Amino acid sequence: MEPGIIAGGVMANYLVTGCAGFIGSAVSMALLKRGDTVWGIDNLNDYYSVKLKTWRLDEFQKASGFATWVGWFNEVDICDKVSLRCVLQAVAGHRLDAILHFAAYPGVRKSMEDPGLYVQNNVIGSIRVLEAAKEFGVPKVFMASSSSVYGDNAGMFERQPVKPCHENYLPIFQLSPYSASKRMMEHLASIYADTYDMNIAVARYFTVYGPAGRPDMAYMKFIDRISRGEPIVVYGDGEQRRDMTYISDAVEATLRMI
Repeated sequence: MEPGIIAGGVMANYLVTGCAGFIGSAVSMALLKRGDTVWGIDNLNDYYSVKLKTWRLDEFQKASGFATWVGWFNEVDICDKVSLRCVLQAVAGHRLDAILHFAAYPGVRKSMEDPGLYVQNNVIGSIRVLEAAKEFGVPKVFMASSSSVYGDNAGMFERQPVKPCHENYLPIFQLSPYSASKRMMEHLASIYADTYDMNIAVARYFTVYGPAGRPDMAYMKFIDRISRGEPIVVYGDGEQRRDMTYISDAVEATLRMI
């Protein structure tokens, strides 16, 4: 069975939170292009340029599945329980196949400055999504987490050669409110899956990059400085390593998970 095609060959219906974000918009676009129906919500916060987020929404008009998108974007904060519930009620007659939950505040550094903001949006907001899925009987929930949940596993990594991170590595010792909020989201997903027999999948993305990415990310800053003939600012000793995932690879993996 091909991704996106459910039993009987009928294309799927998805509610995507954070649909104007980097990964959320890319996944939404992929769903639309293959003919799925997408309902999108996003609070269009100003963590970074709102113009970039609205540009991403405008790009949906160029998708081959544009007809399945028109009129189905709602500017909604997932923390607003009443508004979120109204959206679920509005689409209830279309039988959602899954909620894809990308809405979250990103960024380690910002989370150190305002940890409460991250708890409110990434933890409480995720509870709102899980509660809505439970109440309306949505058969599957996909939740976007982060590789940052692995935190400081230095002791473990020192005993092993440098190699790809495995899922059996323990997600312990988170180093920021952002990573802690994502780990808490994972705990909540596990609790809801076990307690209410919900089908929940979680992906830990490793630094996703690509066109129309977040302007605060290192690779975007590198491109900006290089384009202006300025030197790249390197923090630390320059010996650090980073796992990067291209956006199309992240999208493909996501589609296979749902």
